[in-house]
Amino acid sequence: MSIRDITYAIGRWWGSIKDDLEAVETMPYLDWPLWVAIFVPIMWLLLGTVLFCVTIGYFVWTYKGLKYLLTRQGEKFGLAIAIRSVEQWFTFFWWLGITIFGSMIASIMIYETFIM
Repeated sequence: MSIRDITYAIGRWWGSIKDDLEAVETMPYLDWPLWVAIFVPIMWLLLGTVLFCVTIGYFVWTYKGLKYLLTRQGEKFGLAIAIRSVEQWFTFFWWLGITIFGSMIASIMIYETFIM
């Protein structure tokens, strides 16, 4: 395989991507009713905020703060605390991910409705 073959293949691949992008730009405009455009982003942001606050509260309340988890004080309780703390971290990042996802949906809807 020569350099010319590689550059030709890359050019064809990039051309196909450009064609796809141009097709997306010509898609019909997504137009929501006004109540959807206002209510859904606010709902997502509120839901994300509530879930995030509940997660932080649960995380801190259960183990008397982050300092307790991040120090060696928990080691005297053995493996059970280590497993529970891993579950805590998993829960924390799970809800954080939902919060970010909800905020992304809300911002996309706001952008599509009011800015575009």
